[in-house]
Amino acid sequence: MPTKVHNSQNYILLITSSNFPYGGASANLLRLFSIGLSKEGNSVSVLIQRGKQFGKQKQTTEKKNSIESIDYEYCGFVNRPNSIILKIVDNILGILIPLLVILKKKIKNSLNVIVV
Repeated sequence: MPTKVHNSQNYILLITSSNFPYGGASANLLRLFSIGLSKEGNSVSVLIQRGKQFGKQKQTTEKKNSIESIDYEYCGFVNRPNSIILKIVDNILGILIPLLVILKKKIKNSLNVIVV
């Protein structure tokens, strides 16, 4: 089987609203998908639109984390708030921040692929 030769490294941005890196089936699929893309020589990062909704609350409040060379970042709160007003703020941040990140990276020509 011939091996692939990568001439340049692609920067892939994944945007999700599910829990990442661990959670339900969709979060696990996205984690494995991003690890596979990373092992193929791509630079992969994940933007999480909403805070953690299911399962245990995260003990850390760090918005930027990494798992197996995959950088992931929460757009709003790390944990989904209980207040209705803060949920609305979390939703608005989850819409605006990915748009700003995409726009900033496209201006710098450092973004090759977006997967939502």
